[in-house]
Amino acid sequence: MTFRNPDGSIYLLAVNDDWGVGSQRFNVSMGRTNFSYELASGGVATFLLR
Repeated sequence: MTFRNPDGSIYLLAVNDDWGVGSQRFNVSMGRTNFSYELASGGVATFLLR
């Protein structure tokens, strides 16, 4: 999920709801922002993208 705030900042919420033994890797690309992240099983992460 992504959210845009009134100040123009964008937040990305990532959830790995797979409670198995493995983690999941995902890639994010937005304008000049590019990154990969590995999220553990059952994990939640929040990213600020400006």
